[in-house]
Formats: sequence, structure tokens, C-alpha cells
Amino acid sequence: MHRLIFALAILVLAQASSVTSAQSTPAQDQTRSPAATTRLLGGDFVSLNKTPVALILTESFQCTGLLVAPTLVLTAAHCIADIASNYTIVIAGNVVQARRVSFSPGYQQTEEVTRENSRRDIGMIELSSEVTWIEPVPVLINDPVRRGETALVIGFGSNEQSGRVETIADLIGKAGTVRIQSVGSGLLESTALSSGTSTCSGDSGGPLLQFSRDRKFAYTVGVVSYGENQVDRNGGCFLGGIGLSGFVDLQSSVSRQYFKSFPTLRYLSGSLLRFFYSAKSFSKTLKRAERSSNVSAIRSTASSLKRSITIARRDADSRRTPLVRRSLSALTRLTKITSVKRAKPQIAAVRTAINQLLDFGPY
Repeated sequence: MHRLIFALAILVLAQASSVTSAQSTPAQDQTRSPAATTRLLGGDFVSLNKTPVALILTESFQCTGLLVAPTLVLTAAHCIADIASNYTIVIAGNVVQARRVSFSPGYQQTEEVTRENSRRDIGMIELSSEVTWIEPVPVLINDPVRRGETALVIGFGSNEQSGRVETIADLIGKAGTVRIQSVGSGLLESTALSSGTSTCSGDSGGPLLQFSRDRKFAYTVGVVSYGENQVDRNGGCFLGGIGLSGFVDLQSSVSRQYFKSFPTLRYLSGSLLRFFYSAKSFSKTLKRAERSSNVSAIRSTASSLKRSITIARRDADSRRTPLVRRSLSALTRLTKITSVKRAKPQIAAVRTAINQLLDFGPY
């Protein structure tokens, strides 16, 4: 990934997540275990101290996670399958405590990597108190990841340098762009050969992120599960095979079923996101059509937005539903107008409802 684009992506993640700091256990009072000193293969070193990417430590190993609700950290099931472990979780420079952990039903803790087990390799750490100093990142729904798309993977796992970080206050992780080569069976896969980036030990549970086209919204589409890379005796990571990395697809039926247990989990609807951008350009297009008294253009614009909002309607919550109905009613009338003069009341009604919908954003 080009460094400028990469830097912008991390900045988006940090800015979209930053809110006023609240009191919490300061991370600088904790020392980092030797196991938690290594990172991703390829990509760039980055500070994750102002992002919702979580560092998960136990006495014997480390993993990565992501804050997806004020009290929920999403990670890999194999990171938390030993429910008796004592977890130290660091989010945006603060240590938080785990209340309990759970993972997808049917997941089996085993050394053998199978597709059936890997697609269930997601788990959740429920925190004892809310994280108020950083915003969670939502899980994308209703917009499946496609082969050939790119995504940003972030982790605290092994890397080619294996440099030691003395305290967890540093929160220096590594991130890089991967290109999705395979989609299916509840899994997403990429290779080092296709993107120059691959996951390693310790990246497990880390997020696979994508961003809206204007880089204003970040959302997670996968969780790091498995890979081919190896770790040497000094903790350094080296390429194994083609550098295969496997991620749990968070939009699979297995993932969706598991997420039903967590009503506070944040979501971002792909259909609402598309409507969000369609609606933003709607006013400009409509204004040009009004100025030119182009009835055909007004009707065409209304039809286009109506299709977009009809698709988004399935994800509309109780706040949006009345506005969606109002918009659809006015848009239907706009598609049948015969003069610009007759269109003005409907245009005003649509603009009012659309602006209110935009105030909610795509979440």
C-alpha cells in the first residue's frame, strides 16, 4: 500500500474513533510481556494508541482485537478458548478488565486448521465497564466482501524485525493492505504474493478493515484466524508457502447467528451507506434539474434515489422508518410530475426527510 494512503486510513480510524478522554487505568503503569513484542509481516509500523484496536495479553501469549461496542472486544475464538486465563486488554492507552469471554458455538480448540472450524473462529470479550474514551468500529452488514477487493489488516503479531517494545503504552502495531483472493465457506483469504502483506503469530483476532469511498467511515469485515507464516526462535516472522492469511467473514451465516447474542454490537449497513452517498448528491442534481426546468431529469433523479432508499429500507431502524416512508411517498409523486411548478412541494418534502436521514449517518 502506498504510505500516504495507508497513513490516511489510520488517521480515519483514529479520528472516527476519538472522543473526550475518560478516567481509566493508565497503560504506562503496566509492563509488556516478552511474548507481546512482535508484529505483522510486511506493511508499515504504526502507533495504535489512539485507535480502538485492542492488545490482548495473557501470561503465555498475545492476540489482537477490536472494540465493536462500548463493552465488547471482537477477537478470534482461539485467543480466548482458555476461559480460565487472566486477560490484560489495552485499548487506546488504557488497561481494561474482562468480565467474561465467549466464542461461536461449535468452535473446537484444536491444533488442526480446518475450514469448518475456522469459520467459527470468532469470540467476544465482554468488558467489566464501558470504554468511553474511544469510539467502537462497526461491523459491516448487507454488503459482502468480493474477490479482488482490498482491506487493511492490523495486528500486534510477529514481524520480520522482531523488535521489542518495553511497555504496552507504546502500542506500536503493524498494518498493511491485503487483496482478497478467495471468498466462501464463511472465510476470506489473501496471500503475501498478491499484496506483499501477510499475518503472523499474535495478529490473531485482529481486524480486517475497509473504508467508505471518501475515507470518512471505517468498518470491520473480518477477523484474523490462520496463516502459513512461521516464527523463528528469536520471535521473528518469515514467509511460509505463499503467505496465506485466513479471515473469518463477519457477514457469514455463522457470524451473524453468533452476533445475535450481543444486542449492543455496532453495525454499519452497506445499503444505508450507499443511500447516504446517493442522498448527498441528490440535492445538487435536483437543483440543477430545477434550474433548467428539466422535468425528465427531475423524474429520473427521483427514480434513482427511490431505488436506493428502497434497498436501504430493510436496515432502517425505528428512528428512520417514518422518514423513509415520507421520502418514498414524495419520491413516488416526483416520478410522476408533469411540470417543475407541480414538483416544488414534493421536492421540498423530499429534501426535508432526506436531510433528517443524513443527520443519522449510515449507522
